[in-house]
Amino acid sequence: MNTNCSLSVVTDENQNLVINFSEALGYECVVKLTPWTHGVSWSSSAKDASIETLEEMGVPFSILVSTVGTYQWLSTFPVGILNNILKYEKKFHGTTYGLVWCLSRSTSACELFLDSPVLAWLIIISASKLQWDAEYTLSLFSKKRTVIIEESGLTNSKAVLNLLLKCQFACFGLHEYQLITRPNLLTSSKHLSHLPYIDERLLKLIVRFPQFKTSNLINQFGQNWSWDHFDQSFDDTMNMGEQLGIPKILSLILACNNLHSLKQLHDKLAVKINEKECSNTPLIYYTVPPVRGNEFIIPITNNHALMNEGAVQHNCVVSYHNRIILGKYYVYKILKPERATLGLKLKEGEFHSIDQIKLCFNSDVSKKTLEQVEEWLIMSKIVI
Repeated sequence: MNTNCSLSVVTDENQNLVINFSEALGYECVVKLTPWTHGVSWSSSAKDASIETLEEMGVPFSILVSTVGTYQWLSTFPVGILNNILKYEKKFHGTTYGLVWCLSRSTSACELFLDSPVLAWLIIISASKLQWDAEYTLSLFSKKRTVIIEESGLTNSKAVLNLLLKCQFACFGLHEYQLITRPNLLTSSKHLSHLPYIDERLLKLIVRFPQFKTSNLINQFGQNWSWDHFDQSFDDTMNMGEQLGIPKILSLILACNNLHSLKQLHDKLAVKINEKECSNTPLIYYTVPPVRGNEFIIPITNNHALMNEGAVQHNCVVSYHNRIILGKYYVYKILKPERATLGLKLKEGEFHSIDQIKLCFNSDVSKKTLEQVEEWLIMSKIVI
């Protein structure tokens, strides 16, 4: 469809919405939508056109209703329902027109939709995938909620229903439907029911590693959970466990009580990996640090320690080895207020400037850490 062509949209004397797609499509095609008071449905004048009752149209509902000429047709909608439909379309994809068909024909559908949009979505998308007819689809809106999820492929259980209602996805579409209806996934409700919410990445993790649903680590999932921190530590820890020949590395991960414990396990293995690599690398000591260290800012004085810093902090600090040898650079590890790596540029072996201060994975440090480094340099009588 040529979306650059404007649509011709009018409301006729019977409050039907008439949309002319002919210019956009390049052939004659006029679609008519009946008003809410008659039950919204659509038909097309296109040759050989066959529009199923719950089938979606090719134009987003939000674009349709914002087009000049729709006001009279929209005036047949109940007060307040339109804004909820528009909000629904932003999150629940590919089901809006089927939903409108049902809402305009059933008070029960409206009530369920306003109370639980995710269940309304589940009915409409299940109707499409399981090929339910319109009458059966409409009847489900008045059924018990556990019956709705059972007909959609889930277990008839209040626990599973509660778990479904805890799902907080960025959007709900075919992919999400296939995920939540995956055999045995949400039947793990007794292990996940205590969680404040469930997101898509958590379900995908459980698909990949079913053992996670009973782990200590997953018990910490919630508002303070950081997928970035988890991903940074988890994959590396798995890989290092394999390199070190640890047969039950996943069990060690699952036994971690929180993300901090996972990071500690990761760092412990990184040290072992580094020791293994260092055993084949000659030890080389660097020159005297240009700035004396203290309790929390410690100079890295040899290549083995530099390799360890890179492994633990997930950075490329080891690449500065030659510049350190040449007296052009020096590296320090920061222990507090947060674990970080400090790089100083040198000129003729003396401090010249701060090059970088980075957390693990080259993340930015806090203002407090920056202030501590500046104070350390000032106390060392270094002009910044």
